[in-house]
Order: sequence, then C-alpha cells, then structure tokens
Amino acid sequence: NNAPLRTINPPITMISKTKEKEANDHSKYLEEAKIRREKRERRFQTLAQNDGRGCNNGGDGEGMETNLKDLQDQITAQNEGRAKLRLLPEIFLCQQHLVNEEHAHQSMVHELIHAIDLCRTKMDPINNCVHMACTEIRSENLSGECNITRELVNNRISNFKGHGGECVKRRAALSVKANPNCAAKAEDYVDAAFDRCFQDTYPFDRHPNLR
Repeated sequence: NNAPLRTINPPITMISKTKEKEANDHSKYLEEAKIRREKRERRFQTLAQNDGRGCNNGGDGEGMETNLKDLQDQITAQNEGRAKLRLLPEIFLCQQHLVNEEHAHQSMVHELIHAIDLCRTKMDPINNCVHMACTEIRSENLSGECNITRELVNNRISNFKGHGGECVKRRAALSVKANPNCAAKAEDYVDAAFDRCFQDTYPFDRHPNLR
C-alpha cells in the first residue's frame, strides 16, 4: 500500500481557543493577585492607624479590651445578616508588641498552629467555642509561650508541679473570652477540650520541649 501517511493535527481554531483561554486564565490570575495585594495594603494601613490593634501581641490578655469591641461589632453584624465573617489566611505580628526574637518566634508558632488546625479539620472557631478552645490550647502548649522561665519572670508560678497545664488553661481561657460568643463560659469550654487537645502535638512527633 503506497498511500501517503496522513497526520492529524488539531484545527487552527482549536489551538487559538486554547491559547486564548490560557491568556485569559493568566490575566485573571494577575487581576486576583492585584486585588489581594491591595487588600493587604489596606489592612496594613488600618493596623498602622489603629496602632497595631488586631495584631498578635503574644501577651497574656493584654490589649484584649480594645480588640473585643471590634470583634463584637463584627459578630453582631454577622448575626444581623449585614456581613459574613471568614478567617483570612493572614498572620500579622506588630513590632511594638514583641519583646525580642524569641517572643516573635513563639507568637509566629502560635499562629501557625491555628493555621494548621484550620487546614486539617472543619473547625469553626468563631461559632463553635469548643473548637476555639482546642486550637487555643494547642497553640499555647506547642508555641513555648508557657515556658517555665517566662512564667518565673512574670511571677505567675505558685506550684511547679503541673504548672505547664495550668498556664495553658489560663492563657487559652483568656483567648476564648475574646470571642463574645464564648466569653461567658470560656473556662468551661477550655476544660471540656483540654484533655484531648493538650495531648495533641501535631505536626510535631512529640512536644517541642521534649528533646
């Protein structure tokens, strides 16, 4: 059979449409990236105007009163159907609240534990107070914020035995109280979640302090 071989190529119109779609997808990506960048810039401007309110201060309840009213207003707006709250994948650490490099590291680890919990579970810390208590327990426990030296310096130790758990409970309860949906029974929510969440060291194989 001496018939010539025929090659089947996609029509020119199909190639054009594919390239056009790729170009449109790229343009859409660039536009969305621009919008995200502008939102971050506006967020930074707001933080600067508010003198850092809304940042993680890594403290033991400091600044909670100023943040509480903002959060209450936002939750009220959601309950009235005027807004819908969602947790953004953003971490802000403000220099004026950080004592030193170790403090900054602990605060960053704290927030990253929250991020991990949001990614690996279907948690709703705004409306489910036990969920919020659990992620706060894990963040306080694994970040090093209950370090014995830090607690000694702050004169918060009355009994060395079991103080790590007491510190985690105290700090987690303060964070849960910052959520108006959970404030009234914050200690109860922490107690309900404590045993299971205090033992959960993910993503670490064991507690970071155990070397």
